[in-house]
Amino acid sequence: MREKKLIFDYYNQNIKKNVNEIDLTGLIDDRNKKLWDEIRAKQSVQVQPSDNGGYAVLTSNDEAIVYFDDNNRDPAAFTHELLHIKERTNYFHKNVYIKDNETLICDTVL
Repeated sequence: MREKKLIFDYYNQNIKKNVNEIDLTGLIDDRNKKLWDEIRAKQSVQVQPSDNGGYAVLTSNDEAIVYFDDNNRDPAAFTHELLHIKERTNYFHKNVYIKDNETLICDTVL
């Protein structure tokens, strides 16, 4: 948990940008716009190009940072990250454990 706080502290002090400064072309389309608007109404969402060329999301309390591949803007991949935010916003987490080549899924509502 401390690592997340350190990442958010660094982000807030050094690279925080208004989401309006990022061109969202190729990330948001008519299929995920409603989800994007719903999430942004509930919490702060920042969007940043990824350093490693992938998609990821980091959430903490009422903030989220979505990282995207600027060379491969994919609305499906972006939507996948938005769904992670929605799950966490709704306090629903799915924990996946792998033990002896068997996948065990445990749904947890906090």
